[in-house]
Amino acid sequence: MSLVPAISTDQLTKCFGAHSAVDGVTLQVRPGEIFGFLGANGAGKTTTIMMLLGILPPSNGSIRILGQEMGERSLTLKTRIGVVSEHQSLYGEKTAEEYLAFFADLYAVPNARRRIGDLLAALDLEGRRGSRVKTFSRGMQQKLATARALLHSPELLVMDEPASGLDPYGISQIRELINEQKRQGRTVFLSSHLLSEIEQTADRVAIIARGRIVSEGSMADIRRELSPDARYVLEYEGDEGALRRALRRVGGLRRAEADGTKLVLSVASGEDARGEISRAVAAAGGVVLGLTRQEMSLEEAFLAVTEDGFGRMTETN
Repeated sequence: MSLVPAISTDQLTKCFGAHSAVDGVTLQVRPGEIFGFLGANGAGKTTTIMMLLGILPPSNGSIRILGQEMGERSLTLKTRIGVVSEHQSLYGEKTAEEYLAFFADLYAVPNARRRIGDLLAALDLEGRRGSRVKTFSRGMQQKLATARALLHSPELLVMDEPASGLDPYGISQIRELINEQKRQGRTVFLSSHLLSEIEQTADRVAIIARGRIVSEGSMADIRRELSPDARYVLEYEGDEGALRRALRRVGGLRRAEADGTKLVLSVASGEDARGEISRAVAAAGGVVLGLTRQEMSLEEAFLAVTEDGFGRMTETN
């Protein structure tokens, strides 16, 4: 696999008048990974994607895609990219098969008829291959656009809200196609409001807020950055006072908070503390009914860095 980044930006900036929609974004997307790109409405996410695709010129900074500089005239480079956007503008009078055949001709796709059939089958559209696109539901049109993006087996797939309009079954189909791209060594740049989908599929994540990258890395990296303590939920039987006294001997324990019949424990990250917690409960004459370690979710991380966390980060940077 190539060591050249699939996407590389350096101090990428886009200004509209006095407003900086994107402010010094530096990203490195590795070849063969699924990279999640998150941001609230107005954060600069879509503007960044439009610059990556050569649709908008940057005000400053540089973009390299698959090792080449990206610009509005980079037509050969753009043929190596597949794009799925949130809103579709399809050729409504064509049938699904005609629509895909048109793009197969443009990209000189080998064995086009078989490739089209495989993609329609994978997206549960095979039975509608002869139907006009204008009769398709929004979700079906989104699937057809995904088939078009994958038709020429692009090295880089850029997906902006690919699950828009899809039901849970359709979302699972798109997820499987995304994972298949990774298995084939291709790169996926994925932006979605469905944080659970990003969490299930992405190898690494970048979060943009007010035009700036405020957090980047694997979920483990982001958890360590935002929540250095591990959180354990303890269900028990026994005397709470005796139990709290025994838990003080757990190495790294910062606090224990009551939550109904449970205790939520914050422990400085390091080795898994569940064994030590269980021994402390037993030493206090208690019984462990349940003990789980809770990880910070992507949603919690997203809210931490785009709301309360953003102000704190910019004050210290």
